[in-house]
Amino acid sequence: MVDSKPVPTCESIRQPCSASSLNPSSGPLISPFAKDRVTSLIASAEQDGGKILLDGRNIKTPEKYPYGNFVGPTIIQGGTSMKCYECVHSRSCFNGS
Repeated sequence: MVDSKPVPTCESIRQPCSASSLNPSSGPLISPFAKDRVTSLIASAEQDGGKILLDGRNIKTPEKYPYGNFVGPTIIQGGTSMKCYECVHSRSCFNGS
């Protein structure tokens, strides 16, 4: 059983901001490649049978940054055999492997 308290908390910070914003709650990823990597890992969690409790793939981007590399908060419920878990656990998703 997963505690559902994080979902409303994360939903409250779904509006991305730039680093220069006065009150940023989340910023963009470093590159389009990084954004594609993150969104593909979220998709792989679904394909591996995970449940997406909060999906940040289609977040509304700030008008000032229509091409920003934003991905909103995402919560995934699933097992440790999922590709996304293995990637984060091994840290290979952070070095492009």
